[in-house]
Amino acid sequence: ADPEHPVTGPRAMPTTAQVTATASYHFEMAQAYSQEGNPDRAIEEYKLTLMYDPKAAVVYARLATEYIKKGMLSAAMETCKQAISIDPEATDARMILANLYTNTQQNAEAIENFNAVLKVDPSNEEAAVYKAQALLDTDKNAEAIKTMKKFVKTNPESALGWYYLGRTYHKTAKYAEAEKAYRKAIDVKPSFTQAMLSL
Repeated sequence: ADPEHPVTGPRAMPTTAQVTATASYHFEMAQAYSQEGNPDRAIEEYKLTLMYDPKAAVVYARLATEYIKKGMLSAAMETCKQAISIDPEATDARMILANLYTNTQQNAEAIENFNAVLKVDPSNEEAAVYKAQALLDTDKNAEAIKTMKKFVKTNPESALGWYYLGRTYHKTAKYAEAEKAYRKAIDVKPSFTQAMLSL
């Protein structure tokens, strides 16, 4: 065999560059179909992407999002679990999975995934807020307050964090603390209408 002219044809092994290019092509097609509102075709293309790049955790997360659009929640959960098994720090997949758990009243599993996200990304507002809500839903009010206090301590410029600390206090009938938190949210973001309306 001549190394300058490799054999090509149906039996030739594709090069790494060819595999990467093919995976990228299918990923771009999937994104285009997703943007067009065509989840069926997006799912097909994401699956093809995974045939060429089976270790791409982000592709599993995108695939899960398309499954959710179709109402295929079990498939979305399993797809997120696959992403997490590949990359335990896959925050997109963990957030999707945690929200699915929340929607199915599996709060302990949701909280576990929100904790994993916050461990990797302590500034993730969505994870902190949803974790606090899941704790409130399971009557773990003190833990919910602790979660939001810790979040605003490390993210003092988060108006949303202060607002949800206020909401958490409000839901636990700690109205003076709630008012302070709402006022802090307004200090951070003067145009924060929700915080103003909560006073």
